[in-house]
Amino acid sequence: MTPLQMVNDPGYWGLILLHTIAAGLMGVVTVDLYRRFGRTLLGRGFTAMGLAGLLWTTGALARLAAPDATCWLSAMVVRTAGKDLATVAVIIFVLIYTGNRRWVTWRLLAVLAVVPAVTQLAVLSNPLTGWYHDTLTAATVGGHAVLTPTYSN
Repeated sequence: MTPLQMVNDPGYWGLILLHTIAAGLMGVVTVDLYRRFGRTLLGRGFTAMGLAGLLWTTGALARLAAPDATCWLSAMVVRTAGKDLATVAVIIFVLIYTGNRRWVTWRLLAVLAVVPAVTQLAVLSNPLTGWYHDTLTAATVGGHAVLTPTYSN
């Protein structure tokens, strides 16, 4: 793969810049949300959604810039954690926002955490098991090689 310093494609660097700006904005917004509303239950739910967006965006950025399979897998773990946290955070936020706080219990959080936990296990163990995707192949995008997963049907 071509080291990032050697990439001479404005489209690729545009994607890197866009992801970097998005991750930076998500970080600033998440910190601000926590500072302002972190003591309330609704604020914690909203902050969790911001954190999920930050993880998801940062993972996508790291996957785009990953020089090898190990870095790509690490970025995939971060991205998947953000994606899974977003799902759980939105459910919790909606329950709180609609006045159904009584449903937000540790038991519900445990049930909602099952799918993300299994997904993370699949991603982390993928090099040995192939549960999440089959292999990683290098695809050329704008003259730059990026890693992309392959799936069997």
